[in-house]
Amino acid sequence: MKKLVVLSIVLFSITVFSQEKELTSIENIDKGIVIFNKNGCKRCIYTTNYLTENNIDYKLINTSIKKNNLLMWQMLRQNNVLAQSVRMPIVFIDGKLVNSQGDIGEFLKTLN
Repeated sequence: MKKLVVLSIVLFSITVFSQEKELTSIENIDKGIVIFNKNGCKRCIYTTNYLTENNIDYKLINTSIKKNNLLMWQMLRQNNVLAQSVRMPIVFIDGKLVNSQGDIGEFLKTLN
């Protein structure tokens, strides 16, 4: 029971902290690091935690919201991705797709 309470607190803290980075408009979406995430995605949580802990600035867009999901697919198509499914998170830097399928841990190390 203790583990469940601690895990709940940690996940709540991550969610609250991540929401501070969440975009409310798409202005400057082609500038800097943009992370498309979705609710319940462990790789997404790992990514945002890593970036936050290493003081790397990023913008977060939750694709669990339909209009954000459509925006992600639009940006993927602009980057010549024609797949019907993707592995989250989707990472863009300055409007260019830089990671979606590979080893997220190794990729994140390149951002330091």
